[in-house]
Amino acid sequence: NLGRASEIYTALDQRLAVLEDLFDLSRKHARRHFDGHTADRYERSLDQFTRGENNYVGSARDNSTVMSAELFKARANVEYMHMMVIGQFVQLLAEIAWAIAMAKFTFGASLKWIPIFKAIRSLAMRRILTWLIITVPGHQIISQIFASMDSIIQRIQIG
Repeated sequence: NLGRASEIYTALDQRLAVLEDLFDLSRKHARRHFDGHTADRYERSLDQFTRGENNYVGSARDNSTVMSAELFKARANVEYMHMMVIGQFVQLLAEIAWAIAMAKFTFGASLKWIPIFKAIRSLAMRRILTWLIITVPGHQIISQIFASMDSIIQRIQIG
């Protein structure tokens, strides 16, 4: 489910933060135990992939943060849609119960309203589902495109 996926990306962000700390610790360890040239070369070697334009760890952290937030938003949208459909269904049941209860007083005329109630609620549910199917994936795709642009630009610069 989307909530679990959001949590996974949050956990990935935390693990990547630990990885950045390990890289920093490794740099300090190299400075402490090797001479100046070796430590400088080691640091430049790490910096090629962890600092500046080629900061793959930082880029992965940024992407995982964006993915976590977007998946959380998608989960909220799905839950909202779910509650709205349930609300429409409950309203339909209440309208049917009203029509049945009023049948005695309207000599059965209120029962003729049940198909109209059903059509109105069915239309509302279809519109809610259509909104979910059309709107939410579009927002997710656009978010992914912009989140991935940084990685694509970095790969073009390297190549």
